[in-house]
Amino acid sequence: MPAPKWKSSESLPTTRLLTAPLPLVGLSTPRCSISLKKIAEAGHRLIITTDHGTIKVTKPVRIVGERNTNTNLRYKAGRGLSYDAKEVFVVKHPQEAQLPKLKLSAEFVFAREQDFFVYPNNYNHFVNYYGQTFQHGGISLEEILIPYVVLKAK
Repeated sequence: MPAPKWKSSESLPTTRLLTAPLPLVGLSTPRCSISLKKIAEAGHRLIITTDHGTIKVTKPVRIVGERNTNTNLRYKAGRGLSYDAKEVFVVKHPQEAQLPKLKLSAEFVFAREQDFFVYPNNYNHFVNYYGQTFQHGGISLEEILIPYVVLKAK
């Protein structure tokens, strides 16, 4: 029996949601092909999605924070952050952006585009270590958009 052909569908299923993570080896494995055939034969729609992406960081941006500031390279949250406001996206009132309010004077600072945060101490070491790597967080299309496709057998 030939494999079912899939077509894009704009309406989402309303009956039930079945989540089944597929192995990273891809949709072309024999085991996965059998599962896709069963889904198609049952007349179900298949929604394939992924977590938000990562971005290759290329430009270091200096930032200084208190000792308990988080260690993420693409965003910082805390009090007493020091940075160049022209190089970052700042949220001074986290609750207005639906972010958690950590402390009374805490703010969120996000890296933009391919930027990543580096503390001045050991600056060159961290630039060489993390530059040209893929990182989560920050404000970029890869981090904000979540790709998905809705499929239904023809």
